[in-house]
Amino acid sequence: MTQFIRAALLGSGLLLNLSACSGGPTAEPHEDAHEEGEDHDEHADDGEKKGDAPPDDHPDEAATAQNVLQVSDDLKRDLRVSTVVVSATVGAERVVILGELRAHEDALASVSAPIPSRVARVLVSTGAQVRAGEALVELESVDVGRARATLIAAQAQATRAQAALERKRGLGEIISKADLEIAEAEAAVTNAELRAAEAGLAALGVGRAVPDPADGRFVLRAPIAGTVLDRSVTAGAVIDGEEVLFRLADLSRIQAEAHAYERDAVRLQVGAHADVTLSALPGVTLSGTVSRLGGEIDVASRTVGVRIDLPADPRLRPGMAVTATVDAVTSGAEVVSAPSAALQRLDGGWVVFIPMGADAFEIRPVGRGRDLGANVEVISGLTPGEVVVLDGAFLLKAETEKRQSGGEASHEH
Repeated sequence: MTQFIRAALLGSGLLLNLSACSGGPTAEPHEDAHEEGEDHDEHADDGEKKGDAPPDDHPDEAATAQNVLQVSDDLKRDLRVSTVVVSATVGAERVVILGELRAHEDALASVSAPIPSRVARVLVSTGAQVRAGEALVELESVDVGRARATLIAAQAQATRAQAALERKRGLGEIISKADLEIAEAEAAVTNAELRAAEAGLAALGVGRAVPDPADGRFVLRAPIAGTVLDRSVTAGAVIDGEEVLFRLADLSRIQAEAHAYERDAVRLQVGAHADVTLSALPGVTLSGTVSRLGGEIDVASRTVGVRIDLPADPRLRPGMAVTATVDAVTSGAEVVSAPSAALQRLDGGWVVFIPMGADAFEIRPVGRGRDLGANVEVISGLTPGEVVVLDGAFLLKAETEKRQSGGEASHEH
């Protein structure tokens, strides 16, 4: 019995205190530790033979056991597992970025009233297809009416002065030189007034033409051929000189405006190929080309604008959400990747599940890097050739969370 106590105390570091209390002879520390160590080993073996739990001399193995999910019979009935082999490639081949469709910047037009006016007639509706130069709206302005009246008067004065000059020139020697010079000066003045009146009318932005009868009405016309995206005007409305009345776009020229994080933008270049998919058109992939990279980083989102030119497609509309997978400049370094569905969010980090037999899965923490299309970069935790769960990973994650929260009894007997 004394030996058993001594062995137990040896494991807790209290052997020397026991010797002092028992009044026994004091041994050298190294000899006593050696003898008691032998007694401890003897009884440790006996304890193992009798089924006693051995001391936890391997904390790493205990930690590993906590990262293993044992699958119950109930869960196995619902679980359908497929696996995939972790791969490695040289360089991150592609970058996935999100954005939306927009009309090409050279195929957009806004139409505004050049001066305060009243709307007489609206000639087109939203969604209408218009030709370049087609009338969109008829407006009426007092300023236009006054400018046209001034132009008509200037034209009449110039015509009369020119006619008088020509008549006097035809008289030859009958008319004095002084009278001829006066007629020439009057014609020059009236011509100058005419040019000023024409410029004044043109400055209003309504052109130089004067209708008959002359009034203050004028028409705004489409600067490009395309579709009326928006109309913000109604008949009878009074508008100022800055309000946009129509927005037009040539929808045969569509671009994707995407946003790449700065760490990805540095690996993109103009001319790179891009595969563009749209949530509005499942199963459709459009082939595009990067036509512009933004010159500065948006400090709020830490992204760079990426413009991708797309082929004409009548199904495309500005504002549609897109996902673009763009060819990137390879770095030459090996990149480990796995399907994105294999990585699951757990306890604020990312994990994968590695099969350890029919009924157990290792819960392996991993570091998630950049998106690589259908795959993601794995920056830590996995090596090429390892096998991870693909289908069934989400269910295993849900089961792990349930057990961590104390709900494991629902799958155990």
